[in-house]
Amino acid sequence: MNGRSQVAVAQISSLDSFRSGRRLAALLRGHDEIGSAVQAARAALQRAGSIDHLAAWDEVVHVLFGGNLGHAVVLVFLQLSEQWPAQRSTDDLIAIGRAAGDIGRGAGSRAAHALLIELSKVLPRLVGAGGLTAVLAALGQLANGGPESVGLAIGRLEPLLVHAGGEDFAAWVSAGLRASGGRASRRRAYFALDDPLSARLFAVGRTGDDFARLEKRLAATTLALWNRRPRFRKLAMAPTPVPRRTSLAAGFIGLPETFPGFAGEAADTVYLAAVAHAGAHLVHSNVRFPVGRLKALQIALVSLIEDARVETLALREMPGLRRLWLPFHSATPSGQATAAGLMMRLARALIDPNYQDPDAWVTKGRQLFADAAGRCTDPAISREIGGLLGNDIGQMRLQFNAKSYVSNRRTATTIWRCGILAISRTVRPRPSNLRSIPCAWSVARTPMDSPPTTTQGPTRRCVRRPPR
Repeated sequence: MNGRSQVAVAQISSLDSFRSGRRLAALLRGHDEIGSAVQAARAALQRAGSIDHLAAWDEVVHVLFGGNLGHAVVLVFLQLSEQWPAQRSTDDLIAIGRAAGDIGRGAGSRAAHALLIELSKVLPRLVGAGGLTAVLAALGQLANGGPESVGLAIGRLEPLLVHAGGEDFAAWVSAGLRASGGRASRRRAYFALDDPLSARLFAVGRTGDDFARLEKRLAATTLALWNRRPRFRKLAMAPTPVPRRTSLAAGFIGLPETFPGFAGEAADTVYLAAVAHAGAHLVHSNVRFPVGRLKALQIALVSLIEDARVETLALREMPGLRRLWLPFHSATPSGQATAAGLMMRLARALIDPNYQDPDAWVTKGRQLFADAAGRCTDPAISREIGGLLGNDIGQMRLQFNAKSYVSNRRTATTIWRCGILAISRTVRPRPSNLRSIPCAWSVARTPMDSPPTTTQGPTRRCVRRPPR
């Protein structure tokens, strides 16, 4: 296209935008709140260089307003438009607006409003090719085939996308439509996660049973690294979409049948990292710490130091393990300090000698651990250092939410790190403490009075033991 053609196209686009803007302004005459929001959103899109898309965007606003979906739906879309990231194509914004209009007509204005609210939260996770398209298509299909369940499905969007992709969400929706057999009651049960099949598919996604595929290899790896015959336990799928993490209890290594978000070679790597870390605990964590009156934050910090301690001992014998573990530490210095964020940065600082962090608390934790290098075989240093660091965070008045620390951490560190707190047999921890241990591997979470079916070594299986 030559220079004159480009100028002509730009003039036509600008003229179309001008005309569509005038038509929209005429439609919104008398609706001052929406009119002002339209002007602000249009100005933001123009500043971002999206002038070529303004005519299509005006049409979306026209449809949303004229579809009698309510002012709330239109205003949420306009707010999303005003805050639209400049690096993202405006085509995605237009697609979201059109989908909201279609879903609103099929499932009602509440569903359209919920869609726009949820998408504003999860949009950064839908950056891959086809992810957003898959989500919108799946919800459009559900609005046509099961409009009563659209709101339920939208409510599951954010927790699923924490560990999976838009295609996985689409597969879950499609499976629900097929499994319901056209019955609304079954659809509602499925998308409310009251159906065991739905909970299973929601947690597993489309990755299959990776544990069964890798079980013999993991057993052989554990035996080769640590000269220990592992006793594996496949963790049952949780009744809620909270992903299962690896556990270690009474010598049993509990592994989920899949780690959501990991497939293929990535799944192989995370399982290998998990069993290598568990083996380090089996060999080097030989003291049981009483929980007593420890708070969730203190438990988390003692667990973090104990993780680093056993890994340090393991790396002295097998330095190559650092290449397996280090990629799972991706925390970086951030502007706003949070307790969970600082703990993730400290975890990286204790295993990555090249990592630099300007925070004084992280620096202190690293120095305390380095000063105790000569006592690294003594598990007591985990309690000592964790207690000191916990006091410092308390003085900084940083809030710590154990529940969100477990479920919302964005790195893979929590999936395979153990945070091994071996609970003393003479101290029965409170259930609230057990639920709040913010570690991927938690000894106390697995009931010790119900031994599972296990694999003894690479191929030999043992029968279920009677309860103690």
